[in-house]
Amino acid sequence: MKNYFVGIDISKDTLDVCVMSENDEKEIFFKVENSVEGVEKMISTNVRKDSQLRYCFENTGNYGLLLAKILENHNLPYYQIPALEIKLSQGIQRGKNDKVDSWRIARYAKVHCHELTLHALPEKEILMIPSDLQKPFDKDKNAV
Repeated sequence: MKNYFVGIDISKDTLDVCVMSENDEKEIFFKVENSVEGVEKMISTNVRKDSQLRYCFENTGNYGLLLAKILENHNLPYYQIPALEIKLSQGIQRGKNDKVDSWRIARYAKVHCHELTLHALPEKEILMIPSDLQKPFDKDKNAV
């Protein structure tokens, strides 16, 4: 079984995806919408049937929540990494765009795959925090 590392750069509207093989023989880049349909399209774009895909993306808060939920629903392994951790591992870099970022995330997953632990979403009850509990924090944000 061949391993592929899928680096995903998440933005509000789109997901930039880089699929990298474990021996660097091929890289595939594509972009999908950050929606249920887009994530399902990304998952269905399987490289080979006898391969294992490992998804990796930066922890972007709410923008990555939909992606994480759908990957868990499909029982697919994924790593959610702090952006600073990926940035510090790269050293000084020039140039930045979404395609390059997805490549850097896939490369990070490939190089550090033995050190990474699979991510899992918190329990559903924690994800559904009532908005009434958020209001006191919103008031404190404006206080000086």
